[in-house]
Amino acid sequence: MITTVAQPTLTELNRFIRQVPAFPISASQLQRVARSEGASRKIIDFYRTFAPDRQFKDRDELAASSEQVGMMRQAEAQMPREEEIAPEDA
Repeated sequence: MITTVAQPTLTELNRFIRQVPAFPISASQLQRVARSEGASRKIIDFYRTFAPDRQFKDRDELAASSEQVGMMRQAEAQMPREEEIAPEDA
């Protein structure tokens, strides 16, 4: 079973990115910063989906990567879903 988690908006992501104190930073470090800054669960969960050792060299790279992933997930969520039914269930 696939569950969907509410995704942060680009505005929420950009607001958080402005709070990141230093670069380079890894995705696991971003999660810690998000917790310490009181970011929403959506932000923390968003960065949990990145590889923990994924490094962002500066604010621009983090913003670009976050926006790209956010837009891909939004497009994915809007795509129609196909369900396969086993012959014995038909």
